[in-house]
Amino acid sequence: MEVTYIFNYDKCFVSKLIKDYHVKLHMINQYWKNGVYTEIFSIYIDSSDILNKIIVFLKEKNSIENIELMSSQNNLLTVKAEIKNGCCPIINVMKPYILKGKNNPVLERIDYKGNSHWTINVDKCNKMHKIADALKEYDIVDIETRIHRGRKSNTKSMYILKQAYEMGYFDVPKRISLDKLSEELHIPQTSLNLMLRRSLKQLISKHLK
Repeated sequence: MEVTYIFNYDKCFVSKLIKDYHVKLHMINQYWKNGVYTEIFSIYIDSSDILNKIIVFLKEKNSIENIELMSSQNNLLTVKAEIKNGCCPIINVMKPYILKGKNNPVLERIDYKGNSHWTINVDKCNKMHKIADALKEYDIVDIETRIHRGRKSNTKSMYILKQAYEMGYFDVPKRISLDKLSEELHIPQTSLNLMLRRSLKQLISKHLK
């Protein structure tokens, strides 16, 4: 089953960055390579005046082994940070459940309040509780656990959504109508409409909360 853990960890440098400097942050990628955990994220700032302060803040964090400013354009800063082993207990807790032999874990999301959102798959309820208990050992008291029971968007649904996008169904004005799209994709109009709406809802829920 798919489970999301939502919590605030004051010692997380990303969370502190959001709360102290009131920036918007988007996690682009996270991966392990040769035992090193790396995060790539974009920071959106309202004023370029705090740009240098943010750079200094990141460079002074003891938990960051190496930092690279990948790009800086107007009010958008893209950063690559390598995290020292053992410096982030949250990663240590989540790693056995999200890595599963692969280098790319499920992406963590940080909301505008600095709360971390980790969505992972567990096969048993006792594992779900075990993760929550492990997080509490690091003085994380308020942990919200959400079990996703809804229908997941499969590969076919995402392919259809992409086809609809490329054929102009979402253009303004539309380049193709639903009935014509139904005819082109050989999918009944009612089924196609439901498929597109479900896929859009899941994309919005995942990326725009």
